[in-house]
Amino acid sequence: MVNPQSVAQPIMSLSQQKPGFPTSAFVQAAISPVESMLYMGDLLENMRKMAQAQGLGVLAHLLELARVEATLVRRDVSASQPSHPAGS
Repeated sequence: MVNPQSVAQPIMSLSQQKPGFPTSAFVQAAISPVESMLYMGDLLENMRKMAQAQGLGVLAHLLELARVEATLVRRDVSASQPSHPAGS
């Protein structure tokens, strides 16, 4: 499985990606692994629905498997993160 943190790093520098824009104009927000998995799960579900609507059953099934994997990883990551007591 791909580590979402490793794919979050661009291959090209910001000035190479958008040569007409100053690099200070871009701000990269830190996304937690849980947020990343939630986003990927939603994205995969929408893609699965599109594939199913187009009659692409095998692709829809593979996308569902990927969505389930994202859900399981999210649960594992959530369980491994220390919980904070209420009020802190």
